[in-house]
Amino acid sequence: MKHRSGDNTRYIKLTRKAWAGVKFGVLIAVGVSAVVAFGIVFYQKFNSTGPYRMVYAGRILDKSVTIIESQTGSHPVRRLLIRTVDGEEIEVIINEALFNRAQPGMWIRSNNEGAEVSWTEQGQSSPAFKTSR
Repeated sequence: MKHRSGDNTRYIKLTRKAWAGVKFGVLIAVGVSAVVAFGIVFYQKFNSTGPYRMVYAGRILDKSVTIIESQTGSHPVRRLLIRTVDGEEIEVIINEALFNRAQPGMWIRSNNEGAEVSWTEQGQSSPAFKTSR
């Protein structure tokens, strides 16, 4: 450490090479954090777990909208609460068009090709709709 004459401020003088190392370390930390965050979201989406699952079937119990606010503005997150044919209750996040069509009591089936909603479970091509309830 060096002491400046004229004031009591102490400082450490870093070389350009040292500053380049600090900048590189910060860049690597930000990059790794971004990769981990994207990995978590895509893991949920492609492994049929969590609210971003793509494949599910069951009866719609409830639907809700949550408004998310941030510095860039606000946006709605649309969710359905579904009881699957196994009796498990799951929550999924859906788009606006499906949210507008879906009503509590309806049956829903979703796969990688899209989602269908219906008031009756008969006539569905998926064996997931054949339940004893």
